Amino acid sequence: MNPQVPPCVNHAPNPADIFGQDTTPGTDPNNVPTYLTPDALLAYCQSRLEHIDTQVQARMQEQQNSINDQTLIEKIQGAFSKYAGGANDSNSVDDLVNSIKGAISEIQKSDPQCSALPELNQLLSDVQSGVQKAVDPMATAIKAAQNGRTPLNESPSDTVYKESLSGDQIKDYTTQLGQVTAGMNASDEINMINIQSLMSQRQTAIQLTTNMLQTLDDGDNKIVGNIGH
Repeated sequence: MNPQVPPCVNHAPNPADIFGQDTTPGTDPNNVPTYLTPDALLAYCQSRLEHIDTQVQARMQEQQNSINDQTLIEKIQGAFSKYAGGANDSNSVDDLVNSIKGAISEIQKSDPQCSALPELNQLLSDVQSGVQKAVDPMATAIKAAQNGRTPLNESPSDTVYKESLSGDQIKDYTTQLGQVTAGMNASDEINMINIQSLMSQRQTAIQLTTNMLQTLDDGDNKIVGNIGH
């Protein structure tokens, strides 16, 4: 008695195994036809490409945001360079503080998810807490005179303080800011690698779909060619 041989079922390759499962929200990754038709294959490829393109666009937007953020941070670097020898009066200190505040404010508006924001806020706090204050005798005497008092009977309310930041402090803050930009540059490099990987996946999806469509077309042509023989 001859053993029964189970019928051979010719299943077409599962594109989910080739391209990877589609994780687009609302899409069932297992809902792939067992037998592929050109239309089904193209529909799946289009879905896969749309998913990849969405990720690429998101990564590209992150890259653009980072470029804009670093442009704003360069303004802080410019202020630190301006006072590299020290900020020796209140106006100079205010200029430095305002440059940091301005950059933080702009980044919060344009890129609230910026990873550098906590570090920039820490830098601002460090600068503000590092400001040195000393009584300015000349400014205090002038204010006392304006209030109708002489240097002999000055009031505490007449006291004017001179604010300053030393050159060493500015150097430390510049180093601190450099670490912020270095971290952003490292993140940008990783982001570019991810973009390149996504573009490679996109090209692979297109190439495999093209090859499979060609295979299906060749099979149809052979069937037509065999008719009548």
